[in-house]
Amino acid sequence: MAGPSIAFNLDAKVAVESDGVSAETDIENIKSMDVGLTLGVGASFTKFSIEGRYTMGLSSFDDSENPDDVKNSGFTALVGMGF
Repeated sequence: MAGPSIAFNLDAKVAVESDGVSAETDIENIKSMDVGLTLGVGASFTKFSIEGRYTMGLSSFDDSENPDDVKNSGFTALVGMGF
């Protein structure tokens, strides 16, 4: 399978913990939407199915005045059972 993907920013935070001290803060200057491309493979067996997908962002999600070229990417594994 292959096709476009759209992602929406619901929350952007960073959490750090060191020597028992933790801190969390919001990340600013992040775009609210990301467009990417998803590629995947899958197989079905009698009642079971397995699928893997890789999604890569096509544009930077940095929305600051001097943006870096930072893109999202992710891998998804799916296992299913039919009834």
